[in-house]
Amino acid sequence: MKSLSIVTLAVLLLQSAFTLAQDTSRIRYFSEKLYVQNLIEGIRSENCGLRRSSVYMAGKYRITEVNDVLIEVMKSEKDPSTRILIALSICNIGEPSGMEAILNFSHNEKDPKAKRMFINIYQDYKNHIAAQNTF
Repeated sequence: MKSLSIVTLAVLLLQSAFTLAQDTSRIRYFSEKLYVQNLIEGIRSENCGLRRSSVYMAGKYRITEVNDVLIEVMKSEKDPSTRILIALSICNIGEPSGMEAILNFSHNEKDPKAKRMFINIYQDYKNHIAAQNTF
């Protein structure tokens, strides 16, 4: 019995050593790709809470791969507060195409609060770019 537990312990130690010795860059690449795919699914979800949380996380962590998805979802989003959240996330990501989309959305926005926010977000972005170019 004692020899069986020693053999089991040795096998576990060897297995963990082999696992640590593997090249993790490929594993990391595929897991990050999976994370982005899951985030995109959350952004496109019909569940409002999941959608808003996914939009927030995309902006917080500046996931540039979802910029086009955010623009696409913003076109069909009915809730003004969610459109504002999407615009803020696009701004945090900072892609020029996303910022131009916010400007275009501001021209067609019916909700006055959302329209004002879109304009302010775009102006803040332009001021930030201008400040960077002065140095």
